[in-house]
Amino acid sequence: RAYSADSIHWTTYDDPPMFEGLGAKQGDSIYPFFDPSTRTYNVLTRHPWMEMAPRPRVGLVEHALAGGSTTDPAHGLSNRRGMRRIFQSQSRDFHHWSEPRLALAPDPELDNLDDSFYSMRPYRLGSHWVAFLGVLNMSTYTLFPQLAFSRDARSWDRLMPTHYWIESGGEGSFYEFTVA
Repeated sequence: RAYSADSIHWTTYDDPPMFEGLGAKQGDSIYPFFDPSTRTYNVLTRHPWMEMAPRPRVGLVEHALAGGSTTDPAHGLSNRRGMRRIFQSQSRDFHHWSEPRLALAPDPELDNLDDSFYSMRPYRLGSHWVAFLGVLNMSTYTLFPQLAFSRDARSWDRLMPTHYWIESGGEGSFYEFTVA
């Protein structure tokens, strides 16, 4: 909650960063990044109130491949209301943020009922964006990476949904339940 023009001298904000409609509350898995094409700061996170996260608006596509910003597959599914999904928020000053909007969600037709999106870490690759999407299986407590991509750092999709790009270390290993 501080800023610096030179990374040496820091000034603290009097108030915490604010997320429109949520106040200072945010999810616990947070990956901020700067988009030079729009000159905005972005954060990929989980919605702090997953069970009450924004719903699709009337008139938008009812189903998007692998979940996406146009649909929330948890909407109307009582057994998936607490499902972890990835939300994105933007800021021009790293202090005042937009309300988190759905960026990526498990697809009920492709993903296991017990899978949820735990976190997503983006990287710029030329003029495109790639991200490691952490998919958590809630019944086995295993976490595996999938790949997500975007051309504009706002509309995200998955490359080969349901494919894990790195496997765990196997039973008894240090990486038995997660991949670093």
